[in-house]
Amino acid sequence: MQDFINSVTERLGIDQDQAKSAVGSVLSMLRKEGGADGGALLDKLPGASALADETESSGSGGGGGGLLGKVSGMLGGLGGGAGGLAGLASSGLSGDKLKDFAKMFIDWAKEKAGDDLVNKVVSKVPGLSSIL
Repeated sequence: MQDFINSVTERLGIDQDQAKSAVGSVLSMLRKEGGADGGALLDKLPGASALADETESSGSGGGGGGLLGKVSGMLGGLGGGAGGLAGLASSGLSGDKLKDFAKMFIDWAKEKAGDDLVNKVVSKVPGLSSIL
């Protein structure tokens, strides 16, 4: 997991805390919104469940303040998926960095867990496919 966080830090030009927050928020969102498939996906990503747990226990997977509206609007409204996206907003990712991060994450997840499972989980998360 740390290798992926390091890649996010380097590629997007953000600090480790922002990258870790973004990754943790997405993992938490995928577990909550993806049902059993979301849990199966996290099981295939080394360190994912622990980081999702840490994100959820710290409360950084929710909230988001003023950026949440911007992110939700960009995604056309999200219903239940807004909590994880609020965490992304609070990580400081927006606009192009948010799209770049989402693409990086999906590519990495597919490499680790396979296209079929990742596509199945993404299809269950309202609004996520619109930023990919």
